[in-house]
Amino acid sequence: MVLRLIIFLIAKWNLRTKLDDDNETFPDQKGESTKRTTMIWIFFKFQGITELITPKKGK
Repeated sequence: MVLRLIIFLIAKWNLRTKLDDDNETFPDQKGESTKRTTMIWIFFKFQGITELITPKKGK
């Protein structure tokens, strides 16, 4: 259980750091843009996506 919490906190920290570094925002529950979103909201927004195809770098 403790390991899950540590992984969750690291993921949240990594997400918020990346949003801040790239000067990006993510819509919150009210529809307003924020840099301090939660992982629960991110998981909720991506619920139902079964496959994500991204282009390779250099192509």
